[in-house]
Amino acid sequence: MLVTRAVSVFTAAGMALASGLPAAGALPVLYALVFAAGIARGFGDPASSALETQLVPSAVFVNAAAWMATAWQGSAIIGPALGGVLFELVGGRTYWLVAGFFALSTLAAAFTRPPVAPLTPVARTEVARTEVARTEAEPMWASISAGLRFVRADGAILGSMALDLFAVLFGGAVALLPVFAADILHVGARGLGLLLAAPSVGALAVMLFSTRRPPARGAGRLLLTAVAGFGVSIIVFALSRNLWLSTLALGFSGAFDGFSVIIRRSILRLRTPNHLRGRVAAVSLVFIGSSNEIGAFESGVAATLLGAVPSVWLGGLATLVVVAVTAWRAPQLRELDLTQAVE
Repeated sequence: MLVTRAVSVFTAAGMALASGLPAAGALPVLYALVFAAGIARGFGDPASSALETQLVPSAVFVNAAAWMATAWQGSAIIGPALGGVLFELVGGRTYWLVAGFFALSTLAAAFTRPPVAPLTPVARTEVARTEVARTEAEPMWASISAGLRFVRADGAILGSMALDLFAVLFGGAVALLPVFAADILHVGARGLGLLLAAPSVGALAVMLFSTRRPPARGAGRLLLTAVAGFGVSIIVFALSRNLWLSTLALGFSGAFDGFSVIIRRSILRLRTPNHLRGRVAAVSLVFIGSSNEIGAFESGVAATLLGAVPSVWLGGLATLVVVAVTAWRAPQLRELDLTQAVE
């Protein structure tokens, strides 16, 4: 994890240097640096996920998941706005500040040590197996297959990942917001900014609420309800012709997605054996990446074939179908109660 964070420091510093190059020469360098940063994140995120569970006691993990999601969402809102202001003031030197923040996070990670005794009940039963796994030279494909087999065998984890994948794949409307702002709602750039901000504001609000009321009891049913609510919100947004109703619908979609993020994160951390945490987190990140990027592509293709409005409300309807199928095919998820996992 420290190596990947160090790579992030160097890529940010490289962007600061590349910003002073002529445009023709800077572009390929920037692409290469972004590619390197993506690889570093691909290795670093699963490691960070595995470390979280070793640091946080299982009895408070659902609450901790709400705090971590809140911190991430708040940063996702403040970071781009602050970055834009700084870039307007000092240009490419903004990247030096980014590199400095990455360096501070690397230093903090270097001094972070998990407790000597594992904290979660699952971890305590997996100590011996983890030690064996560390000493065995397991082939790469065998390691990947072990994570995939575990995800496939656990109905709660597989169901929660499938919900996220297909809900965002079919129900994501963010990629089409410029079309709705310009051609359907006729609200221009200011209206587009409001629409883009609404899901993040809704998500942040519900995450802050969850820090006081963690969604542990009946978590499986809450997750299914949240994803269904997300689908309904997307349908309302697609059919709306009023800016404020559209903004409210997107705000609710973000709120429902915020509940989903907290519950899925908790399911993943609390149900995974210690020696498989990194591999299962990597599988989850593949699901998340696929849903976001492929979902945006699917939105564009569907809008081209069907029109923007039908493609969005049909996507919301498809999300409701996915929820119904998941509730039927994944009883482990439907009956999941995370209060049992933290007691």
